[in-house]
Amino acid sequence: MIGVAVVLAVPACGQAAQSAPADKFAVVNGVKLHFVDWGGTGEPILFLTRGGGSAHRFDAVAQKFTDRFRVLGLTRRGQRPSDIPASGYDTTTLAEDIKAFLDFAQIGRVTLVGYSIAGDEQTRFAVLYPARVNKLVYLDAAFDRASAKKLSDKLQPIFQLPVVAFDHPTSALIEGAEAADPDYASVRAPALAFYVVDDQPRGITPDMDAATKAKMVALWNDYVAPFAAQQRDRFRREMQQGRIVELRNTDHQSIVSDSRVIAEIVSEMRRFFGAE
Repeated sequence: MIGVAVVLAVPACGQAAQSAPADKFAVVNGVKLHFVDWGGTGEPILFLTRGGGSAHRFDAVAQKFTDRFRVLGLTRRGQRPSDIPASGYDTTTLAEDIKAFLDFAQIGRVTLVGYSIAGDEQTRFAVLYPARVNKLVYLDAAFDRASAKKLSDKLQPIFQLPVVAFDHPTSALIEGAEAADPDYASVRAPALAFYVVDDQPRGITPDMDAATKAKMVALWNDYVAPFAAQQRDRFRREMQQGRIVELRNTDHQSIVSDSRVIAEIVSEMRRFFGAE
């Protein structure tokens, strides 16, 4: 059952009250979820954040669309200031949270913009509720994480890759994404996927010893670059109305913070939306 309360609306710090995006909360599926309302009118766009942080991560991007769209951002369960319940981090439950939020906001159809791991829940939503989706945008977010985990598990003992431990609920969110296969073939909506593409391995420094450098180059050439190419090829092959934009000379962290990259992304998105 969907809660029907917006319990807070507070202007974001550091901006004039009349132009600041509004922080609000909605109770959906028994969980209090934070969302940001950047305003605007027209067809709705909902930004879905990466693991960690709130929807304010999109402040520099979202406000570029308020001239033509109603723009909102949702902070998923498990990420402050939303509630952190013990469970519900599988992609199906997260997709149901999106549906419940749209019902709460009285939004029938929406364009979803998912960053990073949000791509998994937005794909699941598009499969479960095709009639509720206008378009999909993936910000370095369209990946098969189950295959990525298998590759990482295979390479860890060979290359002594660092093992990163995450606290709950981040670990539960990652496990949920790894258990879900991105069913691109069942998606009917037009989709635009941005991929950060590296032409050489990251992390090599001038003072690095030759053996370590050789190991990193081998890892890159033999496994990382081919896997990344396979991910893009799968999206092209299976997403019926999909298009890819490759982002170079940047990184995953910078695509919603670097002004140069944001300008490229916004231009491509507006063209995709027919809003140029």
